[in-house]
Amino acid sequence: MTFKKTCTVVDDSVTFNLVELCRECKVKDELVYDMINEGILTPTGESPKSWIFTGSSIKKVQITVRLQEDLRVNLPGAALAIELLEKIEVLRAKVEDPES
Repeated sequence: MTFKKTCTVVDDSVTFNLVELCRECKVKDELVYDMINEGILTPTGESPKSWIFTGSSIKKVQITVRLQEDLRVNLPGAALAIELLEKIEVLRAKVEDPES
């Protein structure tokens, strides 16, 4: 059995609107709305038509989808997991460069 996984590597200088984010992550906009309500995603803009997401939003959507599909984690659980992963990333950076 062969699995084909694809990923997109982007940084925060790349931005997406709602339609582009959904297309890139292969998710419905309802999931994105729920992730915003849960605090996982924080777009700029006043309304869904003007929302702008950074490249890190793709990573957060992908992590959330994997947590839901693989581990059956609900959105609040995914929000907590992402928050902890971000804190680990900050701590690792401090260990690697204690001067920062």
